[in-house]
Amino acid sequence: MSRFRDLDLELLVIEQLMYGPEPLLLPAYDLPARPAEQGIGDPASHVLENGLHGEVPLESRAHFEALEIPAALLAGVEDGMGSA
Repeated sequence: MSRFRDLDLELLVIEQLMYGPEPLLLPAYDLPARPAEQGIGDPASHVLENGLHGEVPLESRAHFEALEIPAALLAGVEDGMGSA
């Protein structure tokens, strides 16, 4: 398993592996479900009204920081957002 020092880089890799055309890192994290669980009916308005654009919610950050990505999956990640 690999660990990242840079969360932004890790999130780019996770995006490719979890949400790309051929998801390999499963189960996918259902980010849109999180605001609903907290009683937020309109996440887009909530983000704009609270100046949260560009922020990773703490619960989501903790999930992705703890996520273990097998080295075999990392080997298939290419530069950019294309698939191997």
